[in-house]
Amino acid sequence: MKTQKEKSKAMRKTLLIVKTLSLLIIGFLIIQGSLALFSHISQAIQIRTTIEPKTHAEQIIEDTLKEDPGAAIVEQTESSLTFHLSNGQYKFVSVTGRLFTEDGEPIDTSLTQLSNSEWIAQTSKGLDYALKFKSDSTRRYYPRKNIDDEYIEIGAPEYLDEEAWQKLPVNKPHIERNRLYFEQPDYTLEYLVTPYGVKTNLILDNPIFNKTIRYKLTLHNLTRSQESIISNLDNETVANFVKPHWYDSGDKSGDIQYSIEDSYITYSNPDLTDATYPVTIDPTYGPTGIAAGGDDYYHYDTSWSSATTDVLVGSVAGSISIHMGLRFLGLDIATGSTISSSTIDLRTATAVGSGTLLTKIRAVDENDPAAATSNATCGTDDAMRTTTGVDWDPTISNTNNTLMTTANFSAVVQESNDSGFTDGSVAYLVQIINDGTTGDNRQAWASYEHASYTEPQLTIVYTLPDTTAPTVSTFSPADNATGVATTANLVITFDEAVDAEAGANNDIIIKKTSDNSTIETIDAQDAKVTGSGTAIITVNPATTFDYSTGYYVQIGADAFDDTAGNSYAGISDTTSWNFTTESQVSNNYLESVTFDTESDDGFAINSIYWEGTLVAGSTVGFQFAVATSTDFSGVDFLGEDGSVSTLYSATDSDGSEAIPINGVYHHPFESGYKYFRYRVYLDKTSGSPEVTKVSINWTK
Repeated sequence: MKTQKEKSKAMRKTLLIVKTLSLLIIGFLIIQGSLALFSHISQAIQIRTTIEPKTHAEQIIEDTLKEDPGAAIVEQTESSLTFHLSNGQYKFVSVTGRLFTEDGEPIDTSLTQLSNSEWIAQTSKGLDYALKFKSDSTRRYYPRKNIDDEYIEIGAPEYLDEEAWQKLPVNKPHIERNRLYFEQPDYTLEYLVTPYGVKTNLILDNPIFNKTIRYKLTLHNLTRSQESIISNLDNETVANFVKPHWYDSGDKSGDIQYSIEDSYITYSNPDLTDATYPVTIDPTYGPTGIAAGGDDYYHYDTSWSSATTDVLVGSVAGSISIHMGLRFLGLDIATGSTISSSTIDLRTATAVGSGTLLTKIRAVDENDPAAATSNATCGTDDAMRTTTGVDWDPTISNTNNTLMTTANFSAVVQESNDSGFTDGSVAYLVQIINDGTTGDNRQAWASYEHASYTEPQLTIVYTLPDTTAPTVSTFSPADNATGVATTANLVITFDEAVDAEAGANNDIIIKKTSDNSTIETIDAQDAKVTGSGTAIITVNPATTFDYSTGYYVQIGADAFDDTAGNSYAGISDTTSWNFTTESQVSNNYLESVTFDTESDDGFAINSIYWEGTLVAGSTVGFQFAVATSTDFSGVDFLGEDGSVSTLYSATDSDGSEAIPINGVYHHPFESGYKYFRYRVYLDKTSGSPEVTKVSINWTK
């Protein structure tokens, strides 16, 4: 089974496959492997099912949604599932090719020999397989219909030798749980019985049998349409031809070309010139998970073993230490993520000894590590372990089929993630290392190739890195606000907590709209800026704004960052945040009676005297209106600049100083203007101003 990064990417899927069709398609991929590699003895494969099984992926989905109904699948490949959880985190789970009954029990596929010519994989859960040696053909049946109505009949495989077709020889087969294999001097032909059917590999020890292979193909109630197989009974597509692959013991792999002509399917021999033997010819391309071969192994002293059924950790007599490696495919966790938890579920197998097993969990600190192929490659991996290691000290269990879950080794995965080694649909190699166990004490766990279990199963929960810059939710004063107090603070509310930062462009600048002049420049880390570490930043300018004046605010792009280091974009224009201050004149005033100067030629107001109290934080001010009659309707009251928005303001605390009047704004000595009124304005932010007497000086 191919384990390189390229294959993992090629196998990526983003949608769930309909259950029945998934069985059919993978079923036919198994046909391709079986057809190309069967010996002249030939095997007949029958599938009978009385249940509709669930895949391992479907079981994981069911369990996840039961635990978190708001979870959603964001990515699915043949080797993994990734969920977006309702709390905002993500969960990666490795997937195998196992099937489950409706009540969630895994379906066993162990082989049992019933006679000299027949091997049966049977379960009590209603799903049966039979490998039967017959004369010169093989049948592959589909579980979707009566097995006698629809099947493919395959002729004995032949290989091309000096332009002549020869039958592929095999000797007596061996059985190892769900694995049936033939060992020849130059190759091994193996069948792995899975709930999907028979997975076939041809493992070449040398180039001798790297040859073109063909077999005869007869369809019963089926029709081939280009690359598909169509049922004659209901016109459904029941299977598709998929290009097979090969991979070597190093890092090389490639496609295997095939053709279908004159009822024969023929595989061309691949170019293995630079390949490292042994080479696996893998026409089946089935479900993965922990793929095969060196993807799960144990290593001790100067030896290693590519696990076929079990992996080991501990010590053997003489205190020779054993550790194991588990390589998972399809890991795609963005660099910069926060890893919350990481565990591996394991299923116990035969153990030796008792007591506590002292182990440490580390990972191979490398991007997309290759599968182990020898003692030397194991040694290379051992020398590249993460600095971080997590202790896991389980009790040795002599009971088979017991679930064990490792300690949380999120710190190990975090180191790999920080190094960029978990991003991009890559393989991830975890090692469980003996860390002090001595004597003859060791624990075995089922490997991926075990007949029934979904373990080893890796689960990682993580939070994606924050790459979104903070944005402003509200400004105060609001953009385009009017009537803003001249002593107002500037308040910025962000969508997340931010910190005030140093930097070349971290200033908050207040400018006047009329002429773009700078009123005040404030460094983001100045004491006038408060709220760093929260979502609300308050700026308290030293400047008191002018009345009835427009302003705009600019903020440097280095001024504020969120906790992940993303910078607020800032404001560089003149329109994003602008406002106009209040008029000096409020509605808190007293208006006098009408005064008649009895001067038909007009008069001029000179000054105001008043008595009372002006305290800090308060205002005493005056305005005048001059008219030609006692009717002041529509006549404006004006202040010191001749506008309705200003006042003649008192500056002393008791009125002892006269307030001069700019008479030019009040019709001085204009004929007919002999009447006037005044208003007294009292405002406060603190204290209580008081006016007890007003005297007006004028000339006529």
